[in-house]
Amino acid sequence: MKFGVERKGFEEAMRELDKLAKAVNPEELVYWTKNVEATAKKLCEDSKNKIVFKHIEGKKMEFSVEDKKSRDCLVKAIESHFDSMPFFVQGYFSVVKYRLANLEQLNQ
Repeated sequence: MKFGVERKGFEEAMRELDKLAKAVNPEELVYWTKNVEATAKKLCEDSKNKIVFKHIEGKKMEFSVEDKKSRDCLVKAIESHFDSMPFFVQGYFSVVKYRLANLEQLNQ
């Protein structure tokens, strides 16, 4: 990950997201993460996988953004789908959006 928080902060954020994911139906997370990732890639015209946002087996999330533009596209994609999401999924994605919006660049 070229863009993010210091390693300890990132690991803490991932643990928090994993805990939240356990309260959400895994099929709903798969559905919404696919839609959000596809929208973010479209917004950024990402053909080089600068944006990765997936729900993986075991109710865990995998995400990475290569740069500020990719991060911003992912945040915008979450915002564009937010009102269509079920309540518990909204709660999860509001935390994801907050965490993403507050990432600081590591490698300038």
